[in-house]
Amino acid sequence: MQSDSRPFDRSAHCQRIGAHGGAVTAARYGSAHMRAIGKAGAQATIRKHGLPFFKGITKAKGWTGPRRRDDLAIDLMLGRYLAELS
Repeated sequence: MQSDSRPFDRSAHCQRIGAHGGAVTAARYGSAHMRAIGKAGAQATIRKHGLPFFKGITKAKGWTGPRRRDDLAIDLMLGRYLAELS
């Protein structure tokens, strides 16, 4: 239970724990594991909803292809920063 009068923000909560969980998973299992999770998720989405749907999602999110090693480091730093803000 929260000690102040702010309402519970489920979206912010999930983003906060998701960023932390992703960082922990990456540190524990490495980039190959994260890549496998991403590929499995993409395949499941394509099977369930079709390739045009998947391409629409990737386009809307600005995903342009395989990520560079620097992208992960930047994401992790941003996730830590956002977690500290909350």
